[in-house]
Amino acid sequence: MDEEELDEDELVESPQRKRFRMIGGLILAAIVVLFALQNFLTPVNFELVPLVQYKVVDGDIEDSTSLSLDDAPYQDRLTDFQDDGGRHEEIWEYLTELLPPDVTTSITTFQLDSDGKDEGIAYVERNRDDPSKWLLSVDIDDAYLGNELNSSDLAETLIHEMAHVITLGPDQIDLEIEVNLGDSDEGITQELNELALAACAPQYFSGDGCAWPGSYLNQFYQEFWLDLFDEYDQIQYIQDDQDYQNALTRFYNQNSERFVTEYASEGAEEDIADSFMTFVLEERPERTSSEADQKVEFFYQFPQLVEYRDHLLANLD
Repeated sequence: MDEEELDEDELVESPQRKRFRMIGGLILAAIVVLFALQNFLTPVNFELVPLVQYKVVDGDIEDSTSLSLDDAPYQDRLTDFQDDGGRHEEIWEYLTELLPPDVTTSITTFQLDSDGKDEGIAYVERNRDDPSKWLLSVDIDDAYLGNELNSSDLAETLIHEMAHVITLGPDQIDLEIEVNLGDSDEGITQELNELALAACAPQYFSGDGCAWPGSYLNQFYQEFWLDLFDEYDQIQYIQDDQDYQNALTRFYNQNSERFVTEYASEGAEEDIADSFMTFVLEERPERTSSEADQKVEFFYQFPQLVEYRDHLLANLD
């Protein structure tokens, strides 16, 4: 065989080698695509990033303010969320149709945020300048499933947050308590918290003030939390995050029949909020043999709360 024939034979590629080359090319292409998309995909979770705030005026949102994304991850994706005014409007319209007017009129700031997929959908925060008013923040990523509003999960969360608004307002909590809880980044110390608890006793201390004796939250606390509170309160002083989570899990497992959800075991305020959500979304218990059912039944004694339930059910999808 001459030199020219050898060169031509060497150029012939075996089927096996061709398959390897094709597979290698596909893997390389996939890596390139994933790298290109990384800024457009949100991870499971990351630290919450506020995106945009609106003033609420006469039931409408206006004067949007885009918040800084300088230190945020996935900036391209978050910028898309920040600029998506259509979705902002859709979420606002949905919640104003669902929630009773006296609840929505207490919201003076509407915020969109994101902490990735499958974390908290919404939260409320008291307006410190006017404690009768609230900021409502919604995670725009979790509020949607694809291009459709995630109305089921969004409704559940909004009802839970509504419970905070109606149980922690100034008609329910005495916000004038004179207990200096400090400004430390480490949070309230055990000593300061015990001073606040003593100042409020025998009523419930919410962190902002003392619950009025006849308030929903105080009555709920007196009926369902007196024998649990000391054990729960000690957990709050655990510094290590993993030890804290383990202690909360043990607390729930030891008392699971007393709560409508595991999240409800994270304090009287979350308990009343999740119990209220269950009161709204589920049928009235036929029997109240369990404490979880007794908590649902608790709300039926208040005509205003029954009216809220009727309103919410009439406006659910």
